Amino acid sequence: MKNFILRIVLLTVAIAVIAAALFSTVLQAHYHNFYWFLLLFIAGITTAVHAVLIRVNKQRQAKFTAGFMLATTVKLMIYLFTIVIYTFMNRDTAVPFLIAFIILYFAYTVLEIVSILPQFKNDSTNN
Repeated sequence: MKNFILRIVLLTVAIAVIAAALFSTVLQAHYHNFYWFLLLFIAGITTAVHAVLIRVNKQRQAKFTAGFMLATTVKLMIYLFTIVIYTFMNRDTAVPFLIAFIILYFAYTVLEIVSILPQFKNDSTNN
């Protein structure tokens, strides 16, 4: 878990630095305050889901599939709820919000998959 936290912090800092550079130069006209909230929100949800998956896998590997499905469903429902609420409340910035959301979602999903797969491969070879 410590390795994952280090990776997610590094990814978050890298994205923040790139975003700050882009929004202060090329994309200055497209800057919105929600970017920083969105960055921390998705990083936090990803970290929480990863912690749940690690805990479920350590308890009983047979329950991992159900735990994974439940954690993923809850994560996606939280994301969907956030998108719907933001879109209805801020129609004028909905498109930039959705674009930023999709980019961050894919970045953090790749990190989550890359971080969790080796652990499950190691667990399956040890059993």
